Amino acid sequence: MEHVRLGSTDLSVSRICLGTADFGLKTGKQAAFELLDAFHDMGGNFLDTANVYCKWVPGKGNCSEQIIGEWLRDRKPKDMVTATKGGHYSFLRPWVSRVTEKTVRQDLEESLGSLSRDCIDFYWLHRDNEALSPEEISDFMSTFVREGKIRYWGISNLTAARAEAFGNRLQGISNQWSLALESRKMAARKDQTTIRTDAEMIEVLRKHALPLVPYTSGANGCFAAMEKGTACHGLWDHPANRRIFETLRKWAGELGVSCYVLGQAWLLAQPFEVFPIAAVSRREQLLDFERICALKIPETCLAELAEALSEAEKML
Repeated sequence: MEHVRLGSTDLSVSRICLGTADFGLKTGKQAAFELLDAFHDMGGNFLDTANVYCKWVPGKGNCSEQIIGEWLRDRKPKDMVTATKGGHYSFLRPWVSRVTEKTVRQDLEESLGSLSRDCIDFYWLHRDNEALSPEEISDFMSTFVREGKIRYWGISNLTAARAEAFGNRLQGISNQWSLALESRKMAARKDQTTIRTDAEMIEVLRKHALPLVPYTSGANGCFAAMEKGTACHGLWDHPANRRIFETLRKWAGELGVSCYVLGQAWLLAQPFEVFPIAAVSRREQLLDFERICALKIPETCLAELAEALSEAEKML
């Protein structure tokens, strides 16, 4: 896979970031090692994890970070860029932000130990804390940089207004984004602190030349399910996405790829930097990463997808 520089950093990363939220849960250690080996062998070098992954299961701890740390110790890859996140709210007190210098430092220290790292390549705040000014947050994150504990940082689940306020203090943003649209009825039932990339955010990204590293970039396999004729995840089960799927399926057939591959390649074709976080459960699924990066989407296809997306948004 091609490597490019991540925004204003000096990190050279693969265009697709491997998501590891299921490591230690649905994906055991041996299977996770096989996926990490195969991803690295194909040129992948960008990993996404979080201190909170697995912690919602009693007794599991931060098992995703622990598995990655064990793999890093064993394989000793020289070019792997590991991004992790801290500052997620407590599941016992979700209404209380944990984005403070004290609590983020706690998460960061635990992550450094689990990942067997002296310094985290890229560190995300898992949530924002709007009770603090961008200056206050930037000050304590800069402290971690000066201490050599992190190199670069950004924020996940950030509003466009707050992103504009932070401006170039950030080196990246990680919000939810995919070609699929959320059902408003189902979206009202999910975690309301998660934020989808919207038109206002896209303007901020372009203005400040910030890279977007979107999670749930495949919309929980929504279009892959439609392609198989099966039901997609309830969050995406809406006529609006079936309208997008009509155009996606047409062009996927013409280009000789799956709807999933075309949907992810659409992210890479945006007029700003996008590095999708994509998770897989089997080694053979990693081959799609190469197909995504190699696909050149015709302008007519991009135009028709834009039209389908615009029509779909009116259906919500």
